[in-house]
Amino acid sequence: MTERPKKMILIGVDAAVPEIIELWIKKGKLPHLARLMEKGVFGKILPPFPPVTAPNWASIVTGNWMGTHGITGYFVHHAGDPLNKIRTGFDTRECNSEFLWDAAERVGMKSILMKYPVSWPPTIKEGIQVDGCGPNSCDEFHEISDENIFSVKIEPLATNIKLTPAKNWVDAPKSKSTPLEAKVSYYTYRGKGKVLRMLIIDSHGSGYDKVILSKSKELKENIGTLTVGEWSSWLFENFETADGVREGTVRFKLFSLEKDASELRLYATQIFPTQGFTYPDHIASELIKKIGPFVQRPGWPKIPLFDDEIFLEQIEYQNTWMAEASCHLMENYDWQLYFMQTHCCDYAQHRYLSKADPVTCCDPQSAKTAMTNLERVYKSVDNMTGKILTQADEDTLVVLVSDHGAKASIGQPPLLNILEKAGLLVFKEEPATRELRIATMGTFQIDWKKTKAYPRDAAYIYVNLRGRDPDGIVEPGREYEEVRERIIEALCDYKDPKTGHRVFSLVLRKEDTKVLGLYGDGVGDVVFALRVEYGHEHGQQLPPGNYGIGSISSVFMMSGPGVKKNYQMQSHRWLTDVAPTISYLLDIPVPKDTEGGVMYDALIDPDMSWKEKTDIRIERDKWKEAYEAMERITHI
Repeated sequence: MTERPKKMILIGVDAAVPEIIELWIKKGKLPHLARLMEKGVFGKILPPFPPVTAPNWASIVTGNWMGTHGITGYFVHHAGDPLNKIRTGFDTRECNSEFLWDAAERVGMKSILMKYPVSWPPTIKEGIQVDGCGPNSCDEFHEISDENIFSVKIEPLATNIKLTPAKNWVDAPKSKSTPLEAKVSYYTYRGKGKVLRMLIIDSHGSGYDKVILSKSKELKENIGTLTVGEWSSWLFENFETADGVREGTVRFKLFSLEKDASELRLYATQIFPTQGFTYPDHIASELIKKIGPFVQRPGWPKIPLFDDEIFLEQIEYQNTWMAEASCHLMENYDWQLYFMQTHCCDYAQHRYLSKADPVTCCDPQSAKTAMTNLERVYKSVDNMTGKILTQADEDTLVVLVSDHGAKASIGQPPLLNILEKAGLLVFKEEPATRELRIATMGTFQIDWKKTKAYPRDAAYIYVNLRGRDPDGIVEPGREYEEVRERIIEALCDYKDPKTGHRVFSLVLRKEDTKVLGLYGDGVGDVVFALRVEYGHEHGQQLPPGNYGIGSISSVFMMSGPGVKKNYQMQSHRWLTDVAPTISYLLDIPVPKDTEGGVMYDALIDPDMSWKEKTDIRIERDKWKEAYEAMERITHI
């Protein structure tokens, strides 16, 4: 093979569904993705099991199965931890494998990482990185506070605010009705917090129609006069945190206000720092000055319960920001590899897909609205892709990939109750209290002195084993095997009371899951998969599953030098094949210990001897590293 790209752009779209993309491309709704498809290859490839975010984005850039890179779920379990302790799977320190950007750096190539999951703390030395802590792990690394909703009514997930007649405002505009006021405590730490003053006025005599937000009762410190649907300006403020005083950014949107003020809802974005989320650190202030504040999590999970428009606007803001930031960095800094990820399709499909899909929707009008919102999210991805690809020339390899797909769901099996009924899990609470807590996703107390099995993450059940687990009561050996058998029987025997169907499609002992690429301490003692129509929109189903308009499979597009054009891939490929294929095309070392293979069927006139040469080069590098280590020891 003589034609090879000099650069690479990888656009990661979390949960992008191949069937949905193909449908909307045919309808002309995604023009930039359509051009990418025409210029290269398009197809479905399979994600490792379980198909969840953290491990699959790791597999894409390491070429390894979960058992090898060690991130076996959205969360990871360390041997010796309590079974209900959660550790994020998005931490690079949990990954045992080399990343593609580090392999490229070994041969002098620089990377830009834009919010790519499982990349924080940074491992790059010479490149540039923006965020990378994953969708729900930001609070462990960067976030000062998550988003907030303020309401005059008592509502779930909302902070209640009290309206009283306004007093002592300086330079307040005239109001036809008695002006009202409220305190908005949008951040608190150790009893100290940040408060905005809210003034509600009736400007035309037809009811309350405006809200003024101000840092004090002096209007010269106001940050916005809002009518319904309007955003405030960005507020830059210093916040006391566990890590000291940090500057952060936040803005507000008024998304409901009745004329009599009986309903008023105000949204506050997450408070995100202005420093500490990029590498090198100065990149953060440079991008904020050039483009504006960064939003890491666009209104999930709270906002979809209240207002679709805020959710969609936040997604569009984030995708636009990342596109503009990417172009700025690629235009002003040296780079050869670019990696980015947008999580918006995943957020949207958890919210809309079961409402939109004809196989599960109940109301045609609601289904139409849900589908329109879902389409708007995919269009945002298409616009972002088009902007980023302005930086791609004829020598650039372009890859667009998702970590898994998504599909509609008819329900989630009551796993806790199944184990309880089998006598394997015991709650401390009385049944009524416990059922309420489970229904509202609240915390519940497990009686560990009586519990023999506990579910964790998407697909694992752990035996509470004596000598391994802090509260273990099950003896190793015979009792351990008996408990596992009881777990397997309980899952296999369970049937959906509504349909009469068995819900679990696969239940395996841990040692049998090596065929799925699962092994190590992070894997449960029993591993299960659900029938494709059950469970969450992804994560608990086998990778080839199709249901309704969706599937669990990942989307894969690739174009550039050496890649076939307008070619539909037919072979069964895996996400583990992405990294070695990129390494082959760029003629760089594959990440160490890579298990995937090159997608030769997608390439023009491939050099079939490349893998052997690469393996030799890797072995040579290993010997060189060992020799250099020997030299260092000799000179001590």
